[in-house]
Amino acid sequence: MRDTLEGGAGDDVLWSGSGYEVLVFGPGESGDRDVAGDFNADDRIRLDDGLPLASADSTADATGDGQLDTVLTLSDGHVIVLAGWSAGQVLLA
Repeated sequence: MRDTLEGGAGDDVLWSGSGYEVLVFGPGESGDRDVAGDFNADDRIRLDDGLPLASADSTADATGDGQLDTVLTLSDGHVIVLAGWSAGQVLLA
C-alpha cells in the first residue's frame, strides 16, 4: 500500500510513518520552508511541475534535534528539510 502526502502553499510539516509513502512538493514561494521526517527506506520524494532541485546539503542540524538533516533548496527558493536523513538516503521519485 502506498500513501501520498502533499505539501501545499506555505510552510508544511509532513510525517511519513510506517509503510511506503511518496512525499510530493510543488512550487511554493521563495522563503517557504517545509519539514518532512520519519522516513523509511521505501519512501520517496517527488518534485512536481518540473521544479528543479538547486542544491542538497547534509551538513546542518536544521531542526535543532542534534541530528544532521538534508536541506533541499528548489529553484524557486522553496526549502525542504528532511529531518534526520542524509543526502545519500534520499530517493527522488
